Amino acid sequence: MTIGINRLRVFVSDTNGKPVEDADVTVSSVLDHGGMLPLQGLPEGDSNGEYVFRVVWPMIGSWTIDVTANAGADTRAVTEQFNAYVYALPPEYDKPAGTYRAIRETSEEMAVNPDGELRGS
Repeated sequence: MTIGINRLRVFVSDTNGKPVEDADVTVSSVLDHGGMLPLQGLPEGDSNGEYVFRVVWPMIGSWTIDVTANAGADTRAVTEQFNAYVYALPPEYDKPAGTYRAIRETSEEMAVNPDGELRGS
């Protein structure tokens, strides 16, 4: 997950593995080092046991996510806890040169190849 808008998908199933529709599902997440109020969310909809939440992560770091589901008056609510890390950029960017170029790096490349295209452009 990265800073900004993300989609969090939660799958709810019964003890037999069958999808549970129309459950009351909520998500609450808190930054592990504190200093922020918890983020709370309700699903945008459900389909075949899948509940999709729009989450806007405001900050990088380690987050704890609590997912609570209740399938109705005859059942008890179940809460599961997950840990997630929110990145500034997706983790597959091991060198974000295509996104950000230091002035020094660009100047050095232009000095070597003044008429050529910049790498990563």
